[in-house]
Amino acid sequence: MQFVTIGNEIIIQPNNIKLNDIKNSCKINIMQNSNKLNIEFIKQEFNLSNEDWSYISKEIYDEHLSDAKRKREEDLANPNIHICATSNDEISDIIQVNNQLFQYALSMPTFCTMHEFKTIKAFINDKNKVINYIKKITMEPDIRAAQQIGRFEKIPLFKEFSKIINAGLLSYYRGNYISSYMTLVPVIEGIILRWYGYPNNIGTNKPSFDKVKNFIKKTYQRQPMPSNILFMEVHSKIADKILKEHFFKPSTDGDAYDNFNRHLALHFLNNNKFVTEENIMRLFVLLDLLSEIYIYEEYHQDPRFNLTNKERKMYTDIYRNTILMSQLNINDFENKLNLKMH
Repeated sequence: MQFVTIGNEIIIQPNNIKLNDIKNSCKINIMQNSNKLNIEFIKQEFNLSNEDWSYISKEIYDEHLSDAKRKREEDLANPNIHICATSNDEISDIIQVNNQLFQYALSMPTFCTMHEFKTIKAFINDKNKVINYIKKITMEPDIRAAQQIGRFEKIPLFKEFSKIINAGLLSYYRGNYISSYMTLVPVIEGIILRWYGYPNNIGTNKPSFDKVKNFIKKTYQRQPMPSNILFMEVHSKIADKILKEHFFKPSTDGDAYDNFNRHLALHFLNNNKFVTEENIMRLFVLLDLLSEIYIYEEYHQDPRFNLTNKERKMYTDIYRNTILMSQLNINDFENKLNLKMH
């Protein structure tokens, strides 16, 4: 398959199809299907094989990304348009910082402010400072309340796992890191399996481990024209790296950073310490990344924007009281049974 430019048109050879025709069909399909792209319909319409779609969807994604970058530059340079947005240079800077955070199996938090990003960038070469700062942002009760009730309990893909996620979070705040980590580890794979369509879609076989591991990398095949593609590029790249090079890393390829690896937790392959406060934080970083990518891929309205102060306060108060009771050793059964990892 080749992409040949003739005049202002990209022609797919040997199919002799205009790329713009497929893009326009995708746009119409998204609008007609409540913002969800029907891939099979597009493939049938243009008589495309799975292999054809793999190449074509990547080309459409790359064009969509280039268009978004160009529009961002034009909007920021236009004195008649007043927007507060991250520039392309700043987005490139974020990607570079994420590439450095990757060595710690971490990412910039998805809800990070520009001030917080600059602080992370300043700490980037100090492992302990950067890890602790990201942990402070990610595990702050008000942030976790917003993610729990505004994302995990309201987005269909995550709703099934919301109580498990909340149980893991409460265990974390109580200091019971063993229960927290072992509760949360299977959720990551469970979410990806549901996203893949297993077992809800009739006729869908359980995907191989290789397909699960590479699922996020191939987001463009499911949605080549996602919303907010500039940050889709940021979050999908780092999520893919963390999943493949740490969380799903085969045991035969060596240790993941800080033993942040699902195989070690689920199969106890060796006696390396993997239950740590930092690794629980890494699980929440991954959950936040997955929810962000899902929203862009599915054109899903972010439920966090509709949260009331009352909803958020109830959860935040519970989380803060849980921390307080743990600090005061009230009914601290975990400590009495030596289940706290200090």
